[in-house]
Amino acid sequence: MNKIQKEKLLLTIQTKTLKGYTPFEIASYLNDSGFPNHKKNKDGTYKVWTGKQIKGYQKQLQEQWIIESENEIRSHRARQLTEIQLIKKNLHDREDYRTLHSYIKTESELLGTSAPRESSSHNTFEYNITVEQRVAALQAASNTEQALLETDNEVIEGIIIREPVREDVADD
Repeated sequence: MNKIQKEKLLLTIQTKTLKGYTPFEIASYLNDSGFPNHKKNKDGTYKVWTGKQIKGYQKQLQEQWIIESENEIRSHRARQLTEIQLIKKNLHDREDYRTLHSYIKTESELLGTSAPRESSSHNTFEYNITVEQRVAALQAASNTEQALLETDNEVIEGIIIREPVREDVADD
C-alpha cells in the first residue's frame, strides 16, 4: 500500500468512525467498495478487511488525535499565558491590584500552581492566601518600591538604602 492509499484508508476509517460505524461495518464498507487490503492471500489475491484490522487503525488514529489535542492545548495555554502576562504588566503599571489578583489566580490555574485547597482528610497545614492578603501584599510592594525611588540615603525600618553607584562617575 502506497502513502496515498494509506492516507485515503485512514481518512475513510476516521470519517466512518466519527459517524459512529463499528469496526465490522467499516470493514464491510471497505470490502464492498473494493478498497484493496494491503495483505494478500497465498494465491496473490487481496484478503478481505476484518474488524480486527480496523480496530488497529482506529487505535492508531486515536493516538494521533490525542497527540494533536495535547499540542493544541499546549499552544492555546501558551497564548493565554502570554496575554495574561501582558495584561498583568498593564494592571501593575496602573496599580489595579484587585483586577491584577484575578489574573494572577487565572495564571496559577492555567499553570497548575494554584494554592492547595483545604482538605479535612489529611492532617496538613494549608497555606491559602485570601484576595485581601494578596492585594495588601501587592500594594505594600508597590508602596515600598515607590518609597525606595523617593529616598536617597535614608534609613527605612532599619535598612540602609543607598543610591546606586554609577559606573561612569568614579569616586576618588
